[in-house]
Amino acid sequence: MNGKPRIVIPLVADNTAALKALNLVCAALYYLEKTDLGCVLDVSISGAVADWQYMFEHALLSRQFSGDLACYNIYQTSDGAYITLGALVPKFWKKFCISVERPEWVSRQNEKLPQYNLIKEL
Repeated sequence: MNGKPRIVIPLVADNTAALKALNLVCAALYYLEKTDLGCVLDVSISGAVADWQYMFEHALLSRQFSGDLACYNIYQTSDGAYITLGALVPKFWKKFCISVERPEWVSRQNEKLPQYNLIKEL
């Protein structure tokens, strides 16, 4: 919103409700085909996302989306553009480090937060 790239938590509630609605519609069509009976579908955003609440709490508590983690961040490139790095899984972080010819970074993925020194090097 202010013109600066930032990591944001995705619109999980909206997307979860849409996927739940899609699944229910598919199930209703299957039920209709098998029984020749219709049904009522009731999907709420809050109901669809309630079971996912732990994910938000974990993400916020782990600071994954705060910009403090080097392997999951937004970086400005030398030409002024931006690139997102999302290498939370160790094997992907390792492949990234090797591909940019910095194998010494592999062991630094789990450094204490905030990882400002490693972020600066990247």
